[in-house]
Amino acid sequence: MKKIFTFALFALSASVFAQVTSNSSCGGDRYLKQIFTDVTKTPDLVYGQGIRHCDTASIDLTMDIYEPTGDNALERPVLFVNYGGSFIGGDKSDGDVVALCTDFAKRGYVTCAINYRLLNTANLFCVLTADSAVMLDVVVKAVSDQKAAIRYIREHHAQYKIDTNFVFLSGISAGAILAAHTAYIDGLSELPSYVASTITANGGIDGNTSSNYQFNSSVQGVWSMSGGLHKAAWLDSNDPPLIAIHETSDPTVPYGHGFAQVQGQNIITIEGGSYLHTQADANSQPNVFFSITGSGHTAYIGKPFIYDSLKNEAARVFEAILCGTTQPNYVASMPINYVPSPAGIENATGTNTIFNISPNPTESNINLNIANKGKSYAVSVSDQIGRIVFESNKNTESDFQINRNILNQGMYFVTVKVDGTEKSTQRVVVY
Repeated sequence: MKKIFTFALFALSASVFAQVTSNSSCGGDRYLKQIFTDVTKTPDLVYGQGIRHCDTASIDLTMDIYEPTGDNALERPVLFVNYGGSFIGGDKSDGDVVALCTDFAKRGYVTCAINYRLLNTANLFCVLTADSAVMLDVVVKAVSDQKAAIRYIREHHAQYKIDTNFVFLSGISAGAILAAHTAYIDGLSELPSYVASTITANGGIDGNTSSNYQFNSSVQGVWSMSGGLHKAAWLDSNDPPLIAIHETSDPTVPYGHGFAQVQGQNIITIEGGSYLHTQADANSQPNVFFSITGSGHTAYIGKPFIYDSLKNEAARVFEAILCGTTQPNYVASMPINYVPSPAGIENATGTNTIFNISPNPTESNINLNIANKGKSYAVSVSDQIGRIVFESNKNTESDFQINRNILNQGMYFVTVKVDGTEKSTQRVVVY
């Protein structure tokens, strides 16, 4: 039986991204595409020290910095990429972290991957007693570390040619939970007493991982991949924009409200992507939400056809924040139904039973190969709000080409209808 994946985009008007200042390097394809070939990595910079839960010795906390090789820009935005691992495992050298840091460094960012404090799994007692209170302390310590890393970047901005006005956080799973709690907890007064007391015990709202408090730890945007907040109500209208991605039946971090789990055990309540989106909308807080129908946890990262598009859409949101640009396709929501072949949705050409589409994403003409078996077919292209921008009827050749020049940059839906009966739609991203 074929699976149907639904990928819903809830988008926002670019006007919400109006900035008092914009990044000095805006222009052209920078921040949108990979305009650099190589990346230079500076590894294992010590940004702070801290003691893990159930430990007594302080450890050095390190980060890796990635820069576009040969870049002459003097002020570049920063994107942190946090690894996942349920706050019990993971490392800044994890493959998905390195890949995302490299991807966005090639787009013109300075990207950073940090090691943050985890549960001390070498201490058996600590593992066996790891209840919600313990895991709350672990998360709070990690937030302290993230804030110290942000301060470190601002302190050393001249060395790494950083625009201190633009620091973005991203994360996968636990790393996304870390990013959200770093960005969206504004003060102790809004928190339940059990959370506020844990933060106070760990140095207060700015943490105690480093002492360079003359530099702030504010952020200008968050990209959450299957993460969440302990309480979505902590979001408010003054918070930075949010990009959230979540699978609807995520078994590890809830799509809505529920327990985050470690190895099948309930650990701590989390409100996931759908709750964050709903709360942000209620607050008129800028947000983009990608809801993916499925029962995996970050399974989309292993599906290039989806993940490449998600990364490109995130890049467009961040570029709008950085540059105050107008992105007219961020105005509506539209569901996209994929009916993949047995090869799976990860096939980057978008293979299905009626037609193949390539390349996708594309900067050039869109090529369709249609299994019409000599029958007549119609091709249409619609934009995100359902307007048909191209139509061609009564075609019979199995190869069909759509001219790239008739389309603006954005996301479109190509529909092929064979003999007036068989119908299939696929998404294509045009640069």
